[in-house]
Formats: sequence, structure tokens, C-alpha cells
Amino acid sequence: MKEIEEDFEKARTLMKDGIDVRDFEEQFLDLRFPERKKYENIKKIIKENFSDINVIDEDVYDKLIEKIDEKELNEYLDQFYNEMNFMTNFHHILEENGIKYDDENGKMYGSIYEDPHVKIYIDADPESAEKIGLEKEFETFIDKNVDVYVNLIDVIYEIDRVEKLCRDKPEYSELLFMANLIGRITKRIKGKKDINELIEEISSISEKNENIYLTPSAIKDILKTMEKAEIIKIKNGKVMLRK
Repeated sequence: MKEIEEDFEKARTLMKDGIDVRDFEEQFLDLRFPERKKYENIKKIIKENFSDINVIDEDVYDKLIEKIDEKELNEYLDQFYNEMNFMTNFHHILEENGIKYDDENGKMYGSIYEDPHVKIYIDADPESAEKIGLEKEFETFIDKNVDVYVNLIDVIYEIDRVEKLCRDKPEYSELLFMANLIGRITKRIKGKKDINELIEEISSISEKNENIYLTPSAIKDILKTMEKAEIIKIKNGKVMLRK
């Protein structure tokens, strides 16, 4: 809290209506991180060679180490990213405490509250939090999901409509997957097939670089549905296709 209070005091000495955000940041960071001054020469080299740079990617980095000692450059980049993260958070705190931003023109307005409000999150167990009087905050995230339930028999007999639906709405492609899976199973039933042999055979289906693994219970449920749809007949431990 003492550190945050000191940051507010530094910001108050610089803040004035209509100050340019970038000017405020540079002046404030000079006060907040005096060690950054040792990187002035590096910043000058970067500005002279890459005046419009926004991101130091791999290509830019390789060019910079031709002009700057790699260790010094890495130290500067660490400092730069720390400053950037700090300012992002501090701008948010200022906005909560009296400062308004004109994003279009890059200006800051207002004055910082004399009694600012700052929220600090502390990781503490319930007992410790109660002892030191911490307030609790509960966050709830709500996400909207839509589940589509389709009878497998309808998928089998309405395959043309399912294909059209999947073309229009790719998120329903699992329906088409099930229809294709039924087709793959029926291809493996020739004459009277022992049900246990069939279950073992189709527990792993590999076609066109695609591997599908099915548990015995899942296969039994699929076979029951196929029997109900009168695609197959199961009798005395044997499976056969209906004509």
C-alpha cells in the first residue's frame, strides 16, 4: 500500500488536464524506474533504426544484436516489458480514481482523488482472511451453450438431410460422423457374425488415416440402436444384416 501511495504522489506531480498520455508515461516511468535511464543509448539506437516499430520480433531482434550487446539488449527488453505491464495496470487504477482518457487524441484529463480507492487481491485461506478482515469477492462466469439431441435412428434414415445440415452448420458435424460410423460397422457384417468378434473388430476402426476407438459398452448400445432401426438382427450371439 505504501508503494501505491508513493505512485499516486508521483502521478499527481505530473498530471495536468490535457497532458499527452505518452508524455505522462515517459515522465512517470522516469520517476518510478530511475534505472531505466541507463538504457537511453539503446532506445536511441532502436529509434534511429526502427522509427515506426511496434513489436520487436525475431527479425528485428537479429538486426539489433548487430548494433547492441545481446546481454544489454535482453536486459533492456525485460525492463521495457515490465514497464509496459506496469503502466497498463496503473492506467486502469488511475481511470478508477478520477482520470479520464480521450483515446482518440491520446490525452488524459482530471485529477487523482485525494482518497483513492485501490483493490488488491490477496491469495488467502478463509480463516486467515477473516482474521485480518479481508473482504471476499466471488466471481461467476456464465457461458451460453446449446446442446442438440438427435435420435440415432433419425440420423441413419435422414442422412441426406443430415449432410445438408452439416454443410450449413459445421458445428453439427458429429451427427454425420455417427452416420458414417454406422456405415463402417455394417460393412464389417457379412453373413452371420459372432457378436463378440464384431465388438473386438470394431473397437478400433482405421480408415483414410483416421483412427476411431470404441468401448465395448458403446458398441453394444450402437448395435441395439441398429437392431431397433431394423438394420441388423441379433440372435443367439450372432449379428446379421436385415435384407
